[in-house]
Amino acid sequence: MKKRLILLTLSTLISGFLYIPFIKASNDRITSIIWLLFPIGSTLGVLLFGWLGLRFADKSTLEMPILNKWESGQKIKINDFRILLKPMLFSIIFAIITCAFNQYFSVPKNPGTLIERILTTPWAAIVTETVSHLFVMTGILLLIKNRCLSIVLSSLIFLMLFHLNLIEGNQILTIYLGIMNFSAATLTGWIYSKYSFESAVVSHATMHIILLGLN
Repeated sequence: MKKRLILLTLSTLISGFLYIPFIKASNDRITSIIWLLFPIGSTLGVLLFGWLGLRFADKSTLEMPILNKWESGQKIKINDFRILLKPMLFSIIFAIITCAFNQYFSVPKNPGTLIERILTTPWAAIVTETVSHLFVMTGILLLIKNRCLSIVLSSLIFLMLFHLNLIEGNQILTIYLGIMNFSAATLTGWIYSKYSFESAVVSHATMHIILLGLN
């Protein structure tokens, strides 16, 4: 577990600094101290929830084949990554459909340049999947032994933890954003349950790139 936790923690620290330009573009009044607290706070959070989540995952029936191979020192082959292909396809289809709905509901454009938005991808995929699915979903699954309910409950928690800032003046838009983000979390939760944690992270990253890149 130690190597996997170090990987998640270091990835979070690096991706947290990559996220800073987007934060600055969103609010240029934020001080440099806040910019530094963001990656440090994220890293500490993943250190705690990642440690707990990995412990939960090792006790559950959920898969983490690529990371487990790497942890045990086994050679990772190209075929091992085939497990990521179908989930990526699902996430691409979902993201394209969501883009069409975003146009219909006139979702506001995201701040920052294309590069600044794309740089938020590693943090969004690693941190949210570690907290909402590796920790929360796996923990709930160990308690209630029901995968479907675990996915739904963790998606609701994901929405409360990461997307309370989506509340808009337009009530219809707020409801729409809530539904789409809940649906995205449900999709990646299902992908984790059916395929692997790695697939959920890659799928989340794929959706994030398309949705923030195109919007």
